[in-house]
Amino acid sequence: MWGGQLQPTYAPEVNLVGVVGGGVPADLVQVALNLDGKPGFGVLAYALIGLSNAYPELNLDAYLNDAGRAELGQLQGNACILELLRDYQGHQLRNLTTKSPVLEPAWVARITENKLGGQPIRVPVFQYHATNDELVPFGQAQTLRNTYCQLGVKVTWKPYNTNITGLPSHIHLVSWANDDIRSFVHDRIAGLPATSNC
Repeated sequence: MWGGQLQPTYAPEVNLVGVVGGGVPADLVQVALNLDGKPGFGVLAYALIGLSNAYPELNLDAYLNDAGRAELGQLQGNACILELLRDYQGHQLRNLTTKSPVLEPAWVARITENKLGGQPIRVPVFQYHATNDELVPFGQAQTLRNTYCQLGVKVTWKPYNTNITGLPSHIHLVSWANDDIRSFVHDRIAGLPATSNC
């Protein structure tokens, strides 16, 4: 979705014909509230590290206590998605920091800059989301869809109920949507007109 929004200024030479996004973390505040102290804490920690790396003035390290430095250092060196979800479940930011960075004005400003939907995507979009997504809340994705519709984006929106015991719906979502994704991409490359269900 970000690629679609930024394409006209970032890569205007690209002949973009469509955008597909699933399980999209459009509103980082809403996503963070869903992760702290929950199974997806490792994803939140990675996001904070990523923001601090992208915007060095945020200086995440200045907010960490000794336990936070140790845990986030370990996480950066040894964790991919499986480890993030398995080894950091239920951890809380308050136990790793001297004060919450995400409440500071500089952090709030950068997080606000990274909220999707500030400008339209100029090509058709296929946006999908699991209704029971345990990592990225469904409501904030639905809000993004509504925002894009109001901006005149041709959105094909499809929610999926991926409720299978033992399988994380956020990760499993792509297999549910695979046929729809292929069909959407095929039709865009073939130059067929897109429909919208805004």
